[in-house]
Amino acid sequence: MATTAVRFDASGDYLRRTSGLLDYNAAYTVTAWVYVIDRGVGYQAVFTQSADGSKYDEFYVDSSGNFALEISNSSATTTAGSAVTDATWYHVAIVRESATSIKVYRDGSATAEITNTRSVSGRAANANMSIGTNAFSEYFNGRVAFFRIWTSALSNAEI
Repeated sequence: MATTAVRFDASGDYLRRTSGLLDYNAAYTVTAWVYVIDRGVGYQAVFTQSADGSKYDEFYVDSSGNFALEISNSSATTTAGSAVTDATWYHVAIVRESATSIKVYRDGSATAEITNTRSVSGRAANANMSIGTNAFSEYFNGRVAFFRIWTSALSNAEI
């Protein structure tokens, strides 16, 4: 997997699409293999959909070394999952089912590890998509491989 992965070193490198691939008010699914090199360097954004600094969906590694999901529509709600281990690949699926439900599945589990029910209706549909950073310059220290997006909420069987 390492030969097809993008390496981020937490020093300012990232990938960004500045015109909307997804309407982050509507259903979508993002899947990827994520490899955390050092979970001890503070907040590390893995994937962010953002129209401005205060309206976003963000999947990241928090300062305690857990995968976490933060949703904002002017004010934020954060939900943390379980701890990650350095030097380990994880398959993650981020599934926005509706304007009030987004979930994160880890390693093919049929049960969401993280569920956030923050309402996001009324956000600008044309959002930036970032891999490896967020609007606050919190850079990821790891690798991302086989990144895929869908404009629908995939079922557990499809994930």
